[in-house]
Formats: sequence, structure tokens, C-alpha cells
Amino acid sequence: MTDPIDQDFRPAQSALRIVEIFGPTLQGEGASVGLAAHFLRLAGCNLSCVWCDTAFSWDPAQEDPERPPTTMTTGEILERLEPRVFNPEGPVPAVRRLVITGGEPLLQASALTDLCEELREFGWFIEIETSGSVLPGPLTELIDQYNVSPKLQHSGVAERARLRHSVLNEFAAMASVVFKFVVQKPEDLDEIDELLKTLSRPVHPARVFVMPEGMTADIILEGSRLLVDKVVARGWGLTPRWHTLLWNDERGR
Repeated sequence: MTDPIDQDFRPAQSALRIVEIFGPTLQGEGASVGLAAHFLRLAGCNLSCVWCDTAFSWDPAQEDPERPPTTMTTGEILERLEPRVFNPEGPVPAVRRLVITGGEPLLQASALTDLCEELREFGWFIEIETSGSVLPGPLTELIDQYNVSPKLQHSGVAERARLRHSVLNEFAAMASVVFKFVVQKPEDLDEIDELLKTLSRPVHPARVFVMPEGMTADIILEGSRLLVDKVVARGWGLTPRWHTLLWNDERGR
């Protein structure tokens, strides 16, 4: 690996459509729950879940007029995240984990390549949150962890759009993948069971996480109480939503 300190570095100028960059904060859910991370939220999505808590990232009618989506180059994003890009003597960030989320970030996979390559040179750990309906393409080997969240029937999205089995099979074969399911009621766990059985490779229970749907602390806690015994019986993980428990639906936390 090239030493980033010795590079005569001029970051590539791929353009990304983004909604926000924030952190460091906590990764609130999934396999990395509780770990400090920065977040890069990209604009656009190929699905439209009825309960989506980040619809402002893809639905023009729900955009924040004070913080609308914008276009940033790789260099501009790196300048926000990694001081050593433009100053080799700059401080090493205390937090070098980036969660790329959306929307559906893999819609911009090609444009993300330069950013991920450069951050890896500086020792960053990169997660991507995806619905599992889009292939990672050029990012396949550049991402340390894929948090794949297939959508269930209660999302209101047609099955042919939300469950692309060829894509899910490719993700199931990757060691860097964990699956995370948003659940509204205990009966939804049976739907997850059936979906996992359709995959071409078995998924170890330790790679499966369940998260109650909701946008307030009370709803998350009540949903967790209803789910915990049935989730544990399957050997899966039950993940909280720390950002909701701590800050409800406050942006940028």
C-alpha cells in the first residue's frame, strides 16, 4: 500500500450527489452499533418505502429547503473527512470509520470508487448501507462491511423491485456482508426466515440482525420487547437504533 504521507496527492474529482456529511457520532444500528463513525448520506433511491425515515434524501417533496441535495467532488468530501489529504503533517482523525448511506448509495457506486480508494490509503474502515437491490460493482473489494437491508412486505414496495434474488445471492456469498431487517411485528420474522431460505448460500445466524421500525424512543423500546425472545431463539442479533433512542429523529446525529 502506498504511504499517503509521501504522496504528491491530488484527489480525483469524481462528483457525488449528496444530502449531508456529519459526525463523528455513533453508528446507531447493525453489526457496528455503538462504534464512533462519520456519515456520508447520498441522494437518490430506487425504492420508496412507506416508512422511510430518510425520505428527504430521495423524495423532492420532503427535501429540507435549507439543506437540499448538492453535488460535491471527491476532493471536497475528503477535505471534510481527512486532514492529511491536503496537509501531510495534519492530525490523524480520532475516528476513521465512514458509513456511506442514503437513499441507496450503490446507485453512485462508480463515483464512490475514488473516495473509497483514497480513504483506505489513510487507514479508514468503510461501511455501506444498502437495500441489497443494486450490485456493488467496482466497490466490491473496496468496502470493509456491507450492511444489506432487504425490504419486507410492509415497506409497500413491489416484490420485484425490493427483492432481486441474483443480487442478494451475490451479497450472501461475500464475507463482508451482514444482513439487517427492519421489522414492524413479530410475524415479520417468519418472512425473514422464508427469504433467507431462498438464498443460494446459507447465511450464518450471527450475520443476521433485526431492528424494530419506528422514529421515537418509546416505539423502538416497545418493539424490541416484543421481538427479543423470538430473535434470540433464531440466533440472530437484535439491534437498537441509538440515534433514535438518544435524539429521536434529529438530523445530523
